[in-house]
Amino acid sequence: MANENFKISQDVELISKKKSSAYPIEVQDWNLIKKRLGRINFSFNYFNSCGSLFIGSALSTFITYFIISEEFQFKCLFISIVCLLLGVLCFIFAFFMNKENNIKVTDVIEDMHHIEKHFLDNE
Repeated sequence: MANENFKISQDVELISKKKSSAYPIEVQDWNLIKKRLGRINFSFNYFNSCGSLFIGSALSTFITYFIISEEFQFKCLFISIVCLLLGVLCFIFAFFMNKENNIKVTDVIEDMHHIEKHFLDNE
């Protein structure tokens, strides 16, 4: 078995890399881009869903206000107003939460253009 010879042949064509422009980027700029990309968040916001649920409840109880007897109209109107206020508060909180926590892709692209500008100004 030790005397057996194996012959393997493959037709492989090696392609060399074409020359192109590259920017040597500073470590702090690279870390900034990585940090920003890591903070891009496409997560589901539960406050939008809760706000929609409360607004829908407010509308349905407000429509019910016109259908039910007079002894329950005050309770129905109270529930409608509370649900409306909670829905609006959920939407406001969701808006500010998205604004603070999420970084947009355009922010990262702006940073990359700023870094690229350093090299274009030197040419």
